[in-house]
Amino acid sequence: MGGEITFQALQTSDRFAGCVAMNILLPSEVNMRPIIGFFKSPVAAVIEMLGQDYLQFPLKKVLDMKAVTSYDKNPLPYEQRMRNPLMVWGYGFKSYRSVWTYKPKTPPSANQKPVLITCGEKDPVVPATHCERCYDLIGGPKDLYIIPGGEHQPIVTIPKHFADTIASWVQTRIHKKDLKSQWKPPKL
Repeated sequence: MGGEITFQALQTSDRFAGCVAMNILLPSEVNMRPIIGFFKSPVAAVIEMLGQDYLQFPLKKVLDMKAVTSYDKNPLPYEQRMRNPLMVWGYGFKSYRSVWTYKPKTPPSANQKPVLITCGEKDPVVPATHCERCYDLIGGPKDLYIIPGGEHQPIVTIPKHFADTIASWVQTRIHKKDLKSQWKPPKL
């Protein structure tokens, strides 16, 4: 949920000149999947009140962690993640519901700072079509880069290209303050 947090943090302070969001949710504007409607419902509010964070959602039940880390191409990121004691493996119901019910003070359409939304063309978790819908709702100077063949975490699966992409965008939009020319990502 880092892309969402990054975008929402951008709106909170003049210290932030822009942001790169790897995937974005904008749940206050768009339901990514039908189940999100349930999390926003009065029934879910009652469950939250009764269960708080005692009811856990293990991520392994919601996400295919091997697919997210492109296990079939390189098992190392998955195996490292499984051994990481700091990795969050589940969310309580209240915490998970807070993601889907968060209402930002500043609507996405009021954004005035440079934003780069990145996503993988073949992301099984946050579909590129969802990121495109969110991108259309964001105001201000913005760029969208759907990484050809990319999956959920390009920072893990194609780290050099992802780093080069961020460096190129930051150099153009933040350092040079060039908000008028068309930004092009580096070749993959």
